[in-house]
Amino acid sequence: MVAGEGKGNSIMRTLLLAVMWLLFVTVGGVAASGTDEVGTVKALKGNVLIQRGNTPVPARIGMGVLRNDTLITGANSSLGLLFSDNSTLSLGANSKMHLSEYEFDVADKKASLVGRVRHGTVVYLSGLIAKMNSDAVKFKTPTAIAGVKGTKLAISVEGGDDD
Repeated sequence: MVAGEGKGNSIMRTLLLAVMWLLFVTVGGVAASGTDEVGTVKALKGNVLIQRGNTPVPARIGMGVLRNDTLITGANSSLGLLFSDNSTLSLGANSKMHLSEYEFDVADKKASLVGRVRHGTVVYLSGLIAKMNSDAVKFKTPTAIAGVKGTKLAISVEGGDDD
């Protein structure tokens, strides 16, 4: 403690430094993550790739998922994601899905999620996007479009295509 400084001032200084550090870490984390990150890999098993453009990247726990990523699981593989609106998405073995649209902005009341399921199995548990606007969540398959009107959706696409 500095001479002439009371115990209350020392506690205030420590608290102020802690708040400043927390702000620095939080702002730095937001700037580093970029604005396109929409979710995080929370679970995976086996051979799972996230394709960004033409570049497939092996998925890992904690990895960010971006709008326009294509999610690909191999045989005996699975993937679990948590999106920023607290919705979850699981892909089963031999699945491929393109995350063609994702927007979640509570302040501007903008919310949408559109996934293109090319083949395989997808299970979706709705989060805040579906609560804000149930018409804002859609999964497109080669033969149909499924919307979320409740809290759960399971899709299985046999055959399908790789586009």
